[in-house]
Amino acid sequence: MAAVFEVERPAIDDDYDVLADFTDLLTDTTDDSTVTIFSDNKMLNGSMLPRTEAAENSNSESELSFTTAASNSGMWDEDACAMEDDFQKAYYRYIPPVETAPNTEPSPQPSNITSRVIYPRIETMHWAPVDVPLERRLQTAACTYFIWLFIAAPFVTPVIALYVLFFTSYWWISALYAIWFAYDWHSPERGAYAQEWFRRQRVWEYLAAYFPAKLVKTIDLDPNENYIIGGHPHGILAISSFISICTEATGWSDIFPGISSHLVTLGSQFMSPIRREMILMCGIISSNKRAIEYLLGKDDKKGKAVTIILGGAEEALDCRPDSHILRLSMRKGFVRLALENGAHLVPMFNFGENKTYRQVENNHGTKLRTFQTKFKEYFGFSPPLFMGRGIFNYSFGLLPFRTNITSVVGAPIKVTKIPKPTPEEIDELHAKYCDALRHLFDENKLKYGLSEDSHLTIL
Repeated sequence: MAAVFEVERPAIDDDYDVLADFTDLLTDTTDDSTVTIFSDNKMLNGSMLPRTEAAENSNSESELSFTTAASNSGMWDEDACAMEDDFQKAYYRYIPPVETAPNTEPSPQPSNITSRVIYPRIETMHWAPVDVPLERRLQTAACTYFIWLFIAAPFVTPVIALYVLFFTSYWWISALYAIWFAYDWHSPERGAYAQEWFRRQRVWEYLAAYFPAKLVKTIDLDPNENYIIGGHPHGILAISSFISICTEATGWSDIFPGISSHLVTLGSQFMSPIRREMILMCGIISSNKRAIEYLLGKDDKKGKAVTIILGGAEEALDCRPDSHILRLSMRKGFVRLALENGAHLVPMFNFGENKTYRQVENNHGTKLRTFQTKFKEYFGFSPPLFMGRGIFNYSFGLLPFRTNITSVVGAPIKVTKIPKPTPEEIDELHAKYCDALRHLFDENKLKYGLSEDSHLTIL
């Protein structure tokens, strides 16, 4: 006996309230019995194959994946999972019981099955319709441009530059750029050269509208002070931090007038031709101490806000839609910088960032996680195995899923300049920052799609 059922989940409305009234429960069986299905911590009763009961699953509302209890009469196994802009589908296949001879013990079966399938089969892929509105097509195109800029360009542009240099008659273009590259070498450590016209390009507005993304302030920031903003969580690509800090798509200059924003990234990100200049025009600077102190360390330079995504590469490996784990307890260098330069500390939490992608299970102790950790130690960044949607399908690709992401900027923690802070002073300020971050999370979690029992874990 076999049966397949399909569950469609409505979209999250503008107030971020999760709708739990599932529709289209399809069965292929003539035997009726009641099955209890849990999702979003709410219950739906339906008719399913006999003697099979679905158990409660703690997955978040953005990832539909049931945990099903097995019985002697068979079990449910997730066959594939697909996601779309306005609903999600999950397909399950009934696995019949193993036939056993009389007076023999049946083969052992696992007590439950939890499958997070991120590579769907071709027959279950969900393709985009032809009549998608032009506005949404432009949003997808802008997101594709962003993914090219941050995933493909670091590998593609150096190859193109070398090809032009050695295999074409236009070698002089690459030669001229090499001269410029050498001349401009220190710009990532000297405040970059943010350009208002570039930060206000229409493509960034389409990118923000794709999710959509927005920036929320809880209190004004004084333009006569400097700030270090801690960005949380890292997510896979730190999309929300880029949109809110490096562009004007969410209105940074209007929300925080007189404050120029900068984002910190690894120095290796400035090695790709052309792409290097693009991120410098966004105001992105290198992550070393010299670059940060260049902006914050001079008394005549005020109204600077430097955002550091504190969790780093290790936190990206913990990115899950239902995870709120931050790597922060041992990261205190930003606190020392704040004390040495008299920069106020500001927590910022990006609600929805962890829902933009799904990641292969990589729990601590697995071979995959061990490899990723070693890779990060040698190369400085982690290689998460993640998957999103495609340009023309909703099931497979490198584009992030459309999900509301909101960057909430908290109140500043006032810092008095101490040229040589003691470990005790650093620990005290670090504890204040962690408390402020927890408060920011708890105060806003219900507003932006999280449940009351969601808690922030700081490791």
